[in-house]
Amino acid sequence: MSTRNSCNTYFKIVGNFNPDDVSKLLNLTPEKTWKIGDLRRNGTMYDFALWEIGRCTEYDVEVENQMRKTIALLLDKIQLLNQIREEKIHQEHLYGEEHYL
Repeated sequence: MSTRNSCNTYFKIVGNFNPDDVSKLLNLTPEKTWKIGDLRRNGTMYDFALWEIGRCTEYDVEVENQMRKTIALLLDKIQLLNQIREEKIHQEHLYGEEHYL
């Protein structure tokens, strides 16, 4: 039996904000969003907003290669991302997840 690893990278912003405002400011279409008060699948409500883009699930031994694909969409948006950060309405995260199968 062979073992294969999997890894995902993505960028997300979480906090108290309107995801539509982030999309307009960055002129990007996110892959996943929700607003405070939106319902989860289990019927509870989200108590924070989410804006996510750049999910990379293509397996690469070098996670750095996946992260480069994730941030490629954002490289020319650094000034705008800093503007969002300075408004202190969220937290930005570049995530990588490893799964061992």
